[in-house]
Amino acid sequence: MSKTYSVILMRDDASTKKFRIRPLWIKFFLDLFIITGIAAVSAGYFAVIFYQENKKVRADLAVAAKDLEQTAEQLEKNKNIQQIFETYESEDLHSFLAVNDARRNHAPAVDLREVFEYEDRGIVGVDNVQAGFNRDRMRVCLDVNSMVDGETISGRIFLHLVSRDGHQVDLELDHDELDYAISRFKSVDVTFELPGGLSPEDIFALRVKARDDDGRLLYSETYPLSRILV
Repeated sequence: MSKTYSVILMRDDASTKKFRIRPLWIKFFLDLFIITGIAAVSAGYFAVIFYQENKKVRADLAVAAKDLEQTAEQLEKNKNIQQIFETYESEDLHSFLAVNDARRNHAPAVDLREVFEYEDRGIVGVDNVQAGFNRDRMRVCLDVNSMVDGETISGRIFLHLVSRDGHQVDLELDHDELDYAISRFKSVDVTFELPGGLSPEDIFALRVKARDDDGRLLYSETYPLSRILV
């Protein structure tokens, strides 16, 4: 025979009311409270576990995305280099290689990919490149363009000469004309003396590089003289 508990409610203006509660209901509500507490704790635990797993997955995804971006950049560079080789006239490369074959026993082998390395980060571009000679003086004209709308890009243009034996000669020019701060484009026109011992006949190509104010390379391309000489 089950027990019951009596609850007596009394009010001053009413008669006494008496309710009977079975122990089964008390046990039921107590068990329900315990189960609810356990469920809440379990839910919090699994929420922390899922959050940590999700955080790890997002970190792995970020690393994979970075690797994919670097791979895509490398593929784009290789594609650009291949296009350069296909664009330049075969006689340019043949004359270049012929000179190096004749000097193979006297100098290290030339890496054509290094000579024609191409870089374009889509921030600045260079076009309308022209070159000319007046005895031992060389004139270079080009346009440097901003590829980012509504933003001023600043930096400096660097010029390098590639000799017929494949060596790169860095030109240390003090011309302020080579500095740029552009939102659209700037025309560059500089004249300089060739480095000592170098004649126009010794030059195979002109290499143009654009760097920003922090020295980061934004653009680089090599132009055989046969294509830009005026």
